[in-house]
Amino acid sequence: MSSNPIVIETLKPSNSELLPIVESALKSNFKDVTVEVGPCPGKIVCVREQQLPFPVVVDLSVEPFSMTSSGFGQNLVIAEVGGPGNLFPKINKEKEFDLKEICNTCQSPFSFVFGPGAGPWKVVGRNCEMVADANFATAKVATKIASLPPGYSPPYKMGVIDSPKFSLMANLAVSEPGPGEVLHCKCSVRIGKDNFPETIRKALAKHYGKRCVSLAGIFLLGEGEAKLHVMPDFPGCQFSSTEEVSLVFKIIPWFQVRLLFSRGSSSQKGYRFL
Repeated sequence: MSSNPIVIETLKPSNSELLPIVESALKSNFKDVTVEVGPCPGKIVCVREQQLPFPVVVDLSVEPFSMTSSGFGQNLVIAEVGGPGNLFPKINKEKEFDLKEICNTCQSPFSFVFGPGAGPWKVVGRNCEMVADANFATAKVATKIASLPPGYSPPYKMGVIDSPKFSLMANLAVSEPGPGEVLHCKCSVRIGKDNFPETIRKALAKHYGKRCVSLAGIFLLGEGEAKLHVMPDFPGCQFSSTEEVSLVFKIIPWFQVRLLFSRGSSSQKGYRFL
């Protein structure tokens, strides 16, 4: 891992400032939208009248989330680790990172870290997808993994590993574990062309322009469709072009899941690891 990451000071709008921006954008793409500022863990006021298959007091450490921290949002930092440069011009499959080292470099050694990335193929035995989940205040790692074992039915296999290692790339949120202030969002009945994260990302880009704003969040998939991919094993030869890399992401297996609500918070600093 690079010992000299690039540190980017980001704009940190308050959650109250973000609320109307996010709410307006979501209402342009979803029929039913509620957005509020609140604690995590904490009660979701905007859904208190509905019968939901999970408690209205959101605690990320219990079902249906079952994560290693009860909440997030305090002193949030974004860590962009690795990237497509580890796939082209050369597949650098030996490139390995460590969640604990990332948190140490972000000056938050006892933090809660989560986010998507490429799982540790040396640990799992094959190329795999990862949703990092570790709480170094309690020394607990429960990273979620999805892979495509040969001959396995259904085509994908999911699991949980306790290794802090991962490969190639990741988009990570590093936060103090426990209570923090976040945006609670709930959307249903999509009416626009953009999906949930695209809607928010485009709204932030339009509102803040060239200013750098990062948003981290955790969302629960319920009713509605979402397409997610699972990378197959590494190819036997190098990619010949960036177009070929892009083509792989178009033809790899995609699976459908469901969406219900999300919560997020903006970060005050970003780290770029090469």
